[in-house]
Amino acid sequence: MALKELEVRYAGLRQKDYKLADGEGLYVLVRPNGSKLWRLKYRFGGKEKLLSIGAYPQESLADARLRRAEAKVALGQGRDPGAREVPVHGTTFEEAARAWHANRLTLLEPHALPEHHDLCLLSHGLSRSSDCTWLSEACLDLGGRGGALSLPLDRNGTRACRA
Repeated sequence: MALKELEVRYAGLRQKDYKLADGEGLYVLVRPNGSKLWRLKYRFGGKEKLLSIGAYPQESLADARLRRAEAKVALGQGRDPGAREVPVHGTTFEEAARAWHANRLTLLEPHALPEHHDLCLLSHGLSRSSDCTWLSEACLDLGGRGGALSLPLDRNGTRACRA
């Protein structure tokens, strides 16, 4: 027998959780603290699953029945109604990690500071006077800071200082 709105509204409290069934897997779970939660029990891929629809005052009986119908349509199309859709586009973990690392690089590495350029040049056997133009061309600007913080690159395109 189908539930009525008044039955859900005036469901009494008990010591333990109990269910008021509406039919076709839909029921309201009444908790001892007074909360009333809509749930849908269904089977997908040979396994029993449970879909949480929402809390009673925010989700009415009609809304819960509508969500049950949508879930049944999804099951009929071979889709799991409880599965979350994975976004097709967006930032991957690798992209986020590289952006974070590029941002933190200037704070973590002492040779990212301009005054360290001379030490990098000397460690590679170069003098500032002979290769000053090379240094300014080979610096990789980080974060658009106008060259205030940059990493020197050697002639192969790798970082000049590995200290």
